[in-house]
Amino acid sequence: MDSFYSQLYSPETIPYFKSSDVEYWLHPNHFSAWISQTPTFENIESQIKHKSKTYQNRSLISSVLKRQYQKAKISVLQEKNLNSIAQTNGFTVICAHQPILFTGPLYFIYKICSTIALTHSLKAKFPQYEFIPIYYCGAEDHDMEEIGQVRLFHKRFQWNVNEKKASGRLSVSGLDNLIEELDEMFQRELFAKPLISKLKEIAQDSSTYVDFYKELIDELFRDYGLLFFNPDDLDCKTAFAPIMIKEIQEQFTLKLSTETSGSLYSKTGEVQAHARDYNLFYLDKQGNRDRIIKDKDNFKTHDGEMLGDQNSLATLIQNHPQDFSPNVLIRPLYQEFLFPNLVFVGGGSEIQYWMQLKSCFEFNNISFPLLYRRMSAQFIENTTLKKLKNLKIDFTSCLKSLELSQKEFVIRNSNSIDYVQSFLNQWKDAWKKLTDSLSPLDPQYKTILEVEHTKLTQGMLHLEQKIQKHDKLKLEGELKQLEAIYSQLFPDGGLQERNQGGLAYYFKFGPQWIQFLIDTAKSCDNHFVVYQTQ
Repeated sequence: MDSFYSQLYSPETIPYFKSSDVEYWLHPNHFSAWISQTPTFENIESQIKHKSKTYQNRSLISSVLKRQYQKAKISVLQEKNLNSIAQTNGFTVICAHQPILFTGPLYFIYKICSTIALTHSLKAKFPQYEFIPIYYCGAEDHDMEEIGQVRLFHKRFQWNVNEKKASGRLSVSGLDNLIEELDEMFQRELFAKPLISKLKEIAQDSSTYVDFYKELIDELFRDYGLLFFNPDDLDCKTAFAPIMIKEIQEQFTLKLSTETSGSLYSKTGEVQAHARDYNLFYLDKQGNRDRIIKDKDNFKTHDGEMLGDQNSLATLIQNHPQDFSPNVLIRPLYQEFLFPNLVFVGGGSEIQYWMQLKSCFEFNNISFPLLYRRMSAQFIENTTLKKLKNLKIDFTSCLKSLELSQKEFVIRNSNSIDYVQSFLNQWKDAWKKLTDSLSPLDPQYKTILEVEHTKLTQGMLHLEQKIQKHDKLKLEGELKQLEAIYSQLFPDGGLQERNQGGLAYYFKFGPQWIQFLIDTAKSCDNHFVVYQTQ
């Protein structure tokens, strides 16, 4: 059984994060104008008090979650959490994500582990309360180009779906073939067979994709008490209908978030999510999800289905709320309206679009959660570490660009360049002495010397470049090794956590990997985690 070892790095040293992300990660107080409070233990109790004053839907969400888990196999911790959410001392910590194929990139696993870890830390600090980890599934997202693919090591798995339905409403047709591909690719991995066998069983028993995805997430995180929530729910949307109607009547998201986005732009230099005139989608009888637009005095979908005037649309929302779906900027309000939530756990981009919405929360009298930056991490294979060691390079050196690392490697491993540099330094000193001696004798000497200095400097530079090129050819094998190492550490020139699928690592390491990530998330203290097996 593998054990893990980790090292911590300041995110400031990792060049793949946006500066605004790093700034919030390390100094959330710099963003006080766009958040309610900084994500600290000191602010949790005041957040509990504020949520308790404004929150009214405990019985609703408790009954919905129990219904969604009615036929599911649940762990002791899940049962405890289902009961705790009904109690006045029960509060949630939530992360959200689209149901990307086979859990999608690694950062999704890190996000859930961060959420679970935070509930453990909060319970240790405030034993009088119960803290429930929730995964809010973006089951109504219909961006199948993103949802339907995942890269597992060097193979890209693609679920080809041509429908525009909310992803959770899709059938599971075609997933069985992809699971067979998983089986073939990972048959030698110790923990693959039992999970893949379970996936085959789940795919046969599931009528919709959200059913399949719920069982997959439960299989991975059931024993840690995580609760899966599907927001495509009639009871929840019925309760939220007045706010959806208000969006149609008052366009509060566009008006309020645009002003906030402007001030946030002056801080970060970008706007993460742009508000539309009306920030709702319509789900037609076939389950297709299309955004709502206005044409003169009437509303319709982007594809042309007529929805009537403002009063007719409001009536439609009131009578058939299940046919409407929040977009990316209304979804946070829907989430916090439904749950007794204290903290939202997300990545840098998520946190930035949440910060656009503070005034929208205030307008609807919904408490704004603490925004907690999830753990980011990088796994390094032992074979990669050995290659680095052989090249006498450490991980920190690889945080520079590949071009710069290769240049520095050539310089470190080339005695001839040292000789050239030593000669150039001596030559510069000698030339200065010559200039200082001749210039006072005749003013024209200065001009002559400057012209010759330029010629000689260009010649010396050309010589240095030719020697570097020659030495680079001698070290071609080592430089190709370095390039291969970079492609492993930073696939496609980016972070591993955004490129590689998390399920591949579960197949390799199993449940102890999940436990390691949860334990690490408790103690990484706003650091980037680099981990390996030992």
